[in-house]
Amino acid sequence: MDVRNEDEEMVHQGEIRMQMNSAYAHDRDRIDISSQDPTSGSENVEYYGLGVLLHPFTSVPPVPPLESLECVYNEEAIMLQKLIFRAFKMCTNKNKLKFEEFKINSRLYGNGFMDAHEYLDALAADIGSIETLVLSPCMLRLQPDRMKKQTLWLALRAYRATHLHAMEAQIQ
Repeated sequence: MDVRNEDEEMVHQGEIRMQMNSAYAHDRDRIDISSQDPTSGSENVEYYGLGVLLHPFTSVPPVPPLESLECVYNEEAIMLQKLIFRAFKMCTNKNKLKFEEFKINSRLYGNGFMDAHEYLDALAADIGSIETLVLSPCMLRLQPDRMKKQTLWLALRAYRATHLHAMEAQIQ
């Protein structure tokens, strides 16, 4: 089964997993996450907040309210998942090993074999702390299970609070 079919199967099963791991990408402009697919225009990138990854950070992004992260389905979920995958690849300079680890960790979290805090730590280790704050809310829109969604959202808020000073120092 190729990656595309596997991704579509995940969407149809409603079990899209959060996926990420380690290393801060210093070359953000290397991959344009909005230019590789006509269905992922810049308005979609900006709508989901992924456009922030294309520019240097000026502040630590806030965690959006849980109510604003409504779950998406069908074609919109497929499109958002593709954007998330592109953003992850951009943040890791297309590191295939990290991408595969991200997918595995997402499945582990989704199936209850990984704690939300462990998942976010692994994600931040692969893409960076600030990038995790940008990408995780998008991933939450793919999580149909309210309990898992809320658990990861609370872990994301805790992650931001505990790492805020380090992220602010990283920006300056």
